[in-house]
Amino acid sequence: MGTPSTDLVEKLDWKAIEQETVQHLQRLIRFESVNPPGNEDEPAHWIEETLRKEGYDPFYVESAPRRGNVIARYSTGGKEKPILLNAHLDVVPASARHWKHPPFSGEIHEGCVWGRGALDMKGMAAMCISLMQILRRHKVQLSRDIIFAASADEEVGGLFGAGFLVDKHPKQIEAEYSLSEVGGFTLYLGQRIFYPIQVAERGICWMKIRTKGDPGHGSMPHDNQAVVKLARVIERLNSTPFPSHQVPVFQQFLKTVASAHGFPLSIAFSLFADPTFGPFLARNLVPKAQRKAMQAGYAHSASVTVLKAGMKTNVIPDEAEAEVDGRVLPGHTIGQFIEEFRAIAKEDLDIEPIITGEGITMPSNTPLFATLADSVRKHHPEGIPVPYMIPGMTDARHFSRLGITTYGFSPMKLPKDFSFNQLFHGHDERIPIEALTFGVRVLSDAILRFAGQD
Repeated sequence: MGTPSTDLVEKLDWKAIEQETVQHLQRLIRFESVNPPGNEDEPAHWIEETLRKEGYDPFYVESAPRRGNVIARYSTGGKEKPILLNAHLDVVPASARHWKHPPFSGEIHEGCVWGRGALDMKGMAAMCISLMQILRRHKVQLSRDIIFAASADEEVGGLFGAGFLVDKHPKQIEAEYSLSEVGGFTLYLGQRIFYPIQVAERGICWMKIRTKGDPGHGSMPHDNQAVVKLARVIERLNSTPFPSHQVPVFQQFLKTVASAHGFPLSIAFSLFADPTFGPFLARNLVPKAQRKAMQAGYAHSASVTVLKAGMKTNVIPDEAEAEVDGRVLPGHTIGQFIEEFRAIAKEDLDIEPIITGEGITMPSNTPLFATLADSVRKHHPEGIPVPYMIPGMTDARHFSRLGITTYGFSPMKLPKDFSFNQLFHGHDERIPIEALTFGVRVLSDAILRFAGQD
C-alpha cells in the first residue's frame, strides 16, 4: 500500500527536502548549458541518474548531438489524465566580468543561490526533482501520473526540446495539464501582494530587418546611408510606443488588482492600459522593475538586439542589418504586428522573419488553477492569486499543440526589493533560498492535493 496524499505535506521532513533542493539547483547551475550551443546532455544525464537512483526508469533522448531531453513518470495506476511538469535546461549566456559572483558556480551568498539559470529555470527543475523524489520515497497514491520532462532549447525557440518531444515522442508527455516557468512569483503592486499565475503569453516574431543605401568613401558622408536609416529606425522604436490593445486576460488582471484596492488606487489601476493615462500611471504606480512587464499586457513590443553593418572603416556600407526581438499580443497575427512595426519604423525595410509563433491563452476556470490558487493562499495568506499574461514566450506554445493546458507556475515568495524581471537574462541572476524552499512546498502541496487519492 502507498501513502495517502492527504496531509502528507505537513508530515514531511521539509528541512531535509529544502536542503536537497538547494543542492540540486547548485549542481544544475554548474552545468554550463548555454544556448547556443546548448549541451543540455550533461544536466539531462545528471537528472536521469539522480532519478534512476530513486527507482525511476527515465527516458533519455537527444534531438541532435548533445541536445539532451529526459522524461520520468511516476504512476500508481490512476485513471485520470497525467500532469506534466516541465523545466528547460538551457540558459542564456552570462558575461562573468559583470557578475558579483561567478555565474556558473552555484555559490550561496546573501541568502541566495547565485548563477545563470537560478530563476530561468533551473530553480523549477530542482523543485521538480525534489517532488519526484517525495513521490517515490513515500509511494504516494495518486489519481494521475506525474510526468517530469527536462528539455533542451527553450531559449532559442524549443525546436530541439519541447517541440521535438511533441513532434517525435508525444506519448511520453501526453497530459491534461502542464506546469512550467515564470508564474507563481510574488508581485508587489500598490498596497497589495499578488501571485500572478501565467495563463497567457505573447507570441514571438524574431526577424532580421535591413536598410539599403548608397556606398561611398568614408571621408565624404552623404544623405542616403543605410546605417543612418537603420539608426533612425532604432531611435523610433525606442521612443514610440506600439498602439494599445485590449487583451481579455490582462483586463481581468487589472480588474483584480483594482478591486483589491480602495479609492483612488482602484480607479488608477483600472485605467492602467488607457493610452492617455497609462504612461503617467505606470511611472507613479508600478516599481520600475515591473513597469515594462505590465506595459507588455496591452501592446506589442520590439527590441533591437543585434547590429551588423560595414566591413571597413573608410567604406560607407550599402546595407545595414539588425535582428529584432518582436513580441505579439495573443489574438493578433504576425502580419498585424509587422504592419504596426512598419508604421513606427517609417523607413523602407526588408523584413525577414527568423522565428514566429502567435500568442496563446489558457482557461483559468479549471480545477487545477483553483488548486494552484488555494495552495498559494495557504502558504502566503496575504497573497492574491491572479491570472496573468507574461511578456515573453515559453514552451507552452509547443505543449498546446497536444491540447495540454499549461500554466506558468514556478512558485517563489520574493522580498519586496527583489528585482525579479531585471534578473531574468540579466547580470547577477540569483534566487533567495527562502523563495526556492517556499516553491518546493507550494508545488508539492498543489500536486499532492490535486492528484491525491485517499
